[in-house]
Amino acid sequence: MRLSLRFAILIFLSFLVVVLNFIIPYILQGLGITNQSTISSVIFYLRIVLYIFIGLWIVSSIAEAIRVYSQKRLGIRANVIANSVKYFGYVLVLLLILLPLGVSSSTLIAGSTFAGLIVGLALQPVLSNFFAGLLIMLTGYITVGDKIRIVSTQVPFYPAQFPAYKYFSTDFIEQGYKGTVVEIDLFYSRILLENLRELRVPNIVLLNSAVLDYTSKYSEEQVINVRAEFPLTFVDISNLENLVKEELKDFNVIEGPYINEQSDKDHVIVLARLKVGINEDWRKIKSDALKRLLKLRQELIVKKQQDSQQIKNS
Repeated sequence: MRLSLRFAILIFLSFLVVVLNFIIPYILQGLGITNQSTISSVIFYLRIVLYIFIGLWIVSSIAEAIRVYSQKRLGIRANVIANSVKYFGYVLVLLLILLPLGVSSSTLIAGSTFAGLIVGLALQPVLSNFFAGLLIMLTGYITVGDKIRIVSTQVPFYPAQFPAYKYFSTDFIEQGYKGTVVEIDLFYSRILLENLRELRVPNIVLLNSAVLDYTSKYSEEQVINVRAEFPLTFVDISNLENLVKEELKDFNVIEGPYINEQSDKDHVIVLARLKVGINEDWRKIKSDALKRLLKLRQELIVKKQQDSQQIKNS
């Protein structure tokens, strides 16, 4: 809501307080209530209610002004400061408004302490999410725009059943929901998953979870594995690694290629590790590298078949 509109509503509420003494007596007398003590009590309590509304509105307006004017400079932390001011101000307004009711300060403090204990126990899940949200925003545990994966037993994730050979693969199998953080509220955070569905995670669950950050400031690169299967009957084992290395010369190979394992008695698997930038499309790079290896395999098979045919013809 715009600050000008908030100011206009504040003036309207203040005007209601001024005209309260003139309108309410006539309304009550029209209802048949003529006792001055009763009229005074009704006016008093209505005034208290209006004071509470005005106080809460002022606090909310101040918090909104803080958020608006510090958003560009502080970013997401502007929301944290604004929300902290708002909730602290709400409590302060309620305490100050109760004093005209004849409640002594010592009784008010003791009562608020007891009430705070009861409310705290009753709202423990709510408060835990609230303070977890403050910690997340203040410490930068995650920030809006981060691409993360949540690894937690509190957010169950059941991956599709992999083929049997995948369990012997050197690919990184990372379980958990992956997406981009789009909003961090005081009670829960919104994560836009890769399938464009929105996942809302309570802040206390998020704070107690391990988070895999794909946009970490400590690393601007990532490593991917590229592996291809070659038939033993169609390749020269002693020269296979050199051929693969030549095919992948245009990629940033940091390890390999080398014969990593034997998938069965007739095939071997060649593995190479490539380094790509964090902002690069690693899927396309892996696809291009794999295409070259598959093309190499096809060429070796065709060449071996042609050589065998020539020998047979001769």
